[in-house]
Amino acid sequence: MRRALLFLSITGCLGPKAGIQHWPTPQIQSSEPVRIAVLGAAESVGPVLDLQADISTRQPDALVLTGDLSGDRRRDLLVRRTWLERLGVPALATVGPLEQDARAGFVALHGMGPVAHATWGSVDIESLGASWRVLVLDPTATGNAWQDQMFWVPKAASQSSFDHLIVLCSTPTYTLAEAFESESQSKSRELLAAVEAHSGLERIRLVISGTTRTQEAILPAGPWGELWLNAGTSGASGRATQPVVAGPRSTELRLVAGLREELGDGAAPAAWWELQLEGDLASLRMRRAVESGRIEEVWRIHYDDNDGWSRAVE
Repeated sequence: MRRALLFLSITGCLGPKAGIQHWPTPQIQSSEPVRIAVLGAAESVGPVLDLQADISTRQPDALVLTGDLSGDRRRDLLVRRTWLERLGVPALATVGPLEQDARAGFVALHGMGPVAHATWGSVDIESLGASWRVLVLDPTATGNAWQDQMFWVPKAASQSSFDHLIVLCSTPTYTLAEAFESESQSKSRELLAAVEAHSGLERIRLVISGTTRTQEAILPAGPWGELWLNAGTSGASGRATQPVVAGPRSTELRLVAGLREELGDGAAPAAWWELQLEGDLASLRMRRAVESGRIEEVWRIHYDDNDGWSRAVE
């Protein structure tokens, strides 16, 4: 029997442009988990073609774009529209530093509420009886736009209508990436602190960022806390990661076990991440090219109430 998976509305969603599917989607009937493709930074031509082909083969229900997947020129946005149309999957995007000077074009492709021309908003996903809210935040916002976003966050994060929370914010609060600097990183920390203060830590399962050009999975509070995913590159030149960095509240941050062995010590490879939601369960898988040239799953972690985030065999 096929089970119903319902993508609920974005408040104030702008009308779709030709060929680009916005969330919310119509009701989807499927016996599979909700599958979401998470993409990191790319060159102006878009993600690596082999990754795009693999995403199409996996048939995800939606894309999550973590920032810096195009430049700020009109030509860059036209190219972005082309590969989004080719993938043909609803896309949810956050503004990266390389895209912040093209807000009008970005909104035309990915505009969402709660106010006109906003680059932030929320989506609720109903998966087999569990509700997952995705908060899309913009750390590059300034002036009145920043104030409007900060006014909106407490209400969106504190509502009782969802079970689990995923935060999407282009610039990571912390990263292991070597030589990474971003003016919006302090704003990302301020946004996440506001979400934590109003949602409660126990509901945040995943914080998704990009723009680092690395591939990172970090558990800053241990297996029962949120997982930080930095999906840094889907084609942009990669950057190496440091073994350890200082984190919040005098903690030390490291990659989750097994990921450094998979990535090695050099520049991070182009990859995409597959997030699967099935009821209250979640799993996260990295897919990249292996020696044969095929795109394969090379690393996985999953969450359940018994073990938290774990790499144990499911």
